[in-house]
Amino acid sequence: KMDLPTATAATRDFKPDIINISVDKVGDIYIEKKPVNAVELHHYLSNKFRVNTNLPVYISGDKDATHGAVIRVLDLVRREGIQKVSFAIAPQKSTGP
Repeated sequence: KMDLPTATAATRDFKPDIINISVDKVGDIYIEKKPVNAVELHHYLSNKFRVNTNLPVYISGDKDATHGAVIRVLDLVRREGIQKVSFAIAPQKSTGP
C-alpha cells in the first residue's frame, strides 16, 4: 500500500505547442484569449493541423459555460481530425471541515 500525493489545485499549462481554446459562460470561443467565431476556429485549426498532424488541443470552459457550448467546440476540433484533446478541470471547492 502506498500513500500517493493528491492534487489540491488545478493549474493551466500554456505551452506554445498546445492550442488553448476556452469557452465563456455565454458560449463565446477564445484561442489563446483572443475571441474567434466558429469559422475562424475552423480555419485556425485546419491550418495548424496541416503543419502538425499530432496537434494537441486543450479545451477549458468557464464554470458557467453550458455543456452544449463546450461540446460544439469539441465537435469542431474532432472534425479537423485532431485526436489529442484534453479538458481543463478545476477541483471542487471544499465547504470546510
